[in-house]
Parts: sequence; structure tokens; C-alpha cells
Amino acid sequence: MADDASALMSAARERAYATPLDRFNVADVNHFTSDTWAPWFERLRKEDPVHYCADSEFGAYWSVTRFQDIVNVDSNHEAFSSSSERGGIMIRDGFEPNQSSSFIGLDPPDHDAQRRVVTPMFSTGSMANLEPLIRERAAVILDELPVGETFDFVDRVSVELTSQMLATLFDFPFDQRRLLPQASDIILTQAGEDSLYKTDMERQAALTPYFERFVGLWEARKDTSGGADLLSLLAGDPATRKDGQMFAYMGNVVLLTVAGSDTTRHSITGALMAFQDYPDAYDRLRADPSLLESAVPEIIRWQSPVAHMRRTATQDIELGGKTIRKGDIA
Repeated sequence: MADDASALMSAARERAYATPLDRFNVADVNHFTSDTWAPWFERLRKEDPVHYCADSEFGAYWSVTRFQDIVNVDSNHEAFSSSSERGGIMIRDGFEPNQSSSFIGLDPPDHDAQRRVVTPMFSTGSMANLEPLIRERAAVILDELPVGETFDFVDRVSVELTSQMLATLFDFPFDQRRLLPQASDIILTQAGEDSLYKTDMERQAALTPYFERFVGLWEARKDTSGGADLLSLLAGDPATRKDGQMFAYMGNVVLLTVAGSDTTRHSITGALMAFQDYPDAYDRLRADPSLLESAVPEIIRWQSPVAHMRRTATQDIELGGKTIRKGDIA
């Protein structure tokens, strides 16, 4: 299997360096499903770090692949917008009114006002308070794994631990915790002929149990005060309660479900695979547990939960010696 993967990567590298830059399309999903995206991005960073793709299934777009250029885009909210009214944060257009959007699809100051509502849940102090519970649950899950037989690590460890902690953060019924990662999977699945869901109506129907459960919990908590879970925080603040806009609050509930589910479970699984492929790194970590402080953010970077983030230019602007025009996607 390792030899097959090596051959596949070698072939991808040859194609990446033989393909003219004006024909590069790093948004091609095949780069990711085959896990051969690295040489394509490697060449862009070396030769054309602000690259224009004139034609793709998503239309034209700019690829920004160097760290400082990305920082410049991400920190310039006046010139590069996340607004859902301009198409949102994904390369595929996702236009919707700002009133219905989650805060990830908003620009400051609206973004900041809504994000600030849930920030206390993820403060250093809050995470420290949760640490004993996380350790206890992780230990129980690992202790219950079978010895000497094959098992599904993703389901029994990555998804299970993530489901347990996400249910705690939302104060969601613990016995229904698996609804959370299931909903995340459905939300991120595009309907189509080759999909599990042929139409958007089928996809929405599959999400019904998730939405019904959260609507019931929201209604029960929106008029209460003092709750410290994510749902109570969202329901208790006017910025995220969005009174008078039916179900508009669900945007932030969906965002936190997907973000909490995908980042954690994929990082756990990605770490296992990375340490399998790089045993020297695992040996270093075991020999010096203090390295965990830098290992955790490095694991999240290594096993990124997203392939890209989009911004839309609100004005003509120069970046890396290229002129990005108003309305262009980066």
C-alpha cells in the first residue's frame, strides 16, 4: 500500500511540474481525493504564489498560497470580504442575506459582535475546566478498545470522543450525541447524481432530526438566563438570537456543529496516521511530553479541516505583484 501511494505521488509530481501554470486548477477535487495535492501547491508557492485560474467548475479564482500573502488577505477586511452577500467563504458561491448567515460569513463589526458571544466557552480558563473531563472520557474510550482484533478507530475513538465533548458544549442530550457528527457530514455533502443525496430535498429531509432537536432546545432556553453552554449563550444574546427572523439563529448552530465536529475528529485521526507514517516524530513526543504544547496546533495544521477559505475583493488591489480586481474570488 505504501508503494502504491508513493507511485501515485510521484506521478502527481511529474504532472504538476509538466503542466503549464496557466492550466493549473488546484480546486480540482481529484487532487484531494487522491491525496496528491502537495506537489501542485508546492509549485505554486515556488513559482506563482498569487495565481489566477481563468477556468474551473467554480469559475475564475485566485489561489493565494504563501503565508504572508494569506495573512495580508485575511487581515484586510475592507478589501477582502467574507460576506455571504458576496458569495461567502467557499469557492462555490453561497449567496444568502447576512441576517441568515453564521458569523463566519460576516465581516466586522457584525462578525466580531456575534463571535464574541461564544468566545468565553473557548477561553483558556474554560478549556482548563474541561480538561479533566476530556482526559477521563478519552481514557475510558481507549480502555474499552479491543486487543488483538481489527476495529474502526475513526468511529470508536475520533467520532465518539468528539461527539461526547460536542454534546457537552451544547448541553445536547448525551444519548443522541451521534446526531451531531452525522449532521455535520450531511451539511457538507453536496446533493447530486453521484452523491448519497440526489436532491437538496433529500438532503434536507436527512437533516430533519438534527434541526428538530435543536429548535426544541432553543425554544426551551431562549427565555432563560445564566446558561453556560453554547446554545444558551447564543440564545441569550440579541446579536445571535436574531429575534423576529425565523430560524436565522440556526446558521451559528450549524457553524459550531460542523466546526466542532470536523476539526476535532479529523485531527485525532490525522494524528494517528501521521505518527504511523513518521514514527520518529512519535518517538520524540513520547520521550518529551512537553512537545505536546506545539504538537497539538501542528496536528491541526497538518490535518487541515478545510481545503480553502474564500474572500471576495471589494476593490481593485495589488497582491504579490498581481492586480486582483473588484469582485474577483481569492
